[in-house]
This record gives sequence, C-alpha cells and structure tokens, in this order.
Amino acid sequence: MWTRIVNDFAAKHRKARMLFLASSEKRQSELNHDFLHVPESFADECVHRIPGSEQHADAVLRLLTERGVSGECWAYSLLPEIDGRYVPLTDALDAVVGQTVETIIYFEKQGVAYYEGGHGDRLILTRRGSA
Repeated sequence: MWTRIVNDFAAKHRKARMLFLASSEKRQSELNHDFLHVPESFADECVHRIPGSEQHADAVLRLLTERGVSGECWAYSLLPEIDGRYVPLTDALDAVVGQTVETIIYFEKQGVAYYEGGHGDRLILTRRGSA
C-alpha cells in the first residue's frame, strides 16, 4: 500500500528515496517517519489545507465525500485500533480528527487521502492530476 501512497502524493524530490524505503521491510520505520512526521514529504500540488473552521470530523467527512470517497478506507496511524487495516471512514475520522496523532486515511481508487499530523496539520491529499 505504501508504494501506491508514495506514487500518488510524494514530492518529486523525495519520491525515489521513498519508493526505495517502501520496498524494504528493514527501512519501513524511515518511510513511516517521512510520511507521518514530515508533511513536507507531500507534493505541493497534492496538498489542500483544511481551514481552521472545518477541522472537525463532520466537515472533513464532507470534504472527502465531495471528492467522491465513501465506505472503507485504509489507515496507517499511530493509533493501534485503526493502524494497518481497512476501517469504515466515519470510524476512522471519529478516532483521528482533532487528536493530532499522525495518520493517513487513504482511498486508493479515488486517489484521495486525509492526513492528520502531530503538529496540528490537517490536509486533504489528492493524486497528481486530480482536483
């Protein structure tokens, strides 16, 4: 799954390194650090910052559904209850939004993700070439 996320959202100057890390079990912690702790790892054209007034689960759900997502999402998170598995979108958002716990909620088919960072970053990510 990480290879898909890297291809969809990684900054071009970091992409080759991140694909290498994604291919190595031994280097997984470095990839996790790059994506979960360094929001600058995302390509600028993929990042849509969520305004402060919309940084709550209901608004994030609306922003995601406007981009065509629904149902289950894949989550990579420092929250063990959702980490590394498919979970219902509303459950994932309820667990994550506003907690400042590093998480990526990913919809592969639509090329859309939600990122919650440890420093309060809340982003919608869209695949290059998407709106």
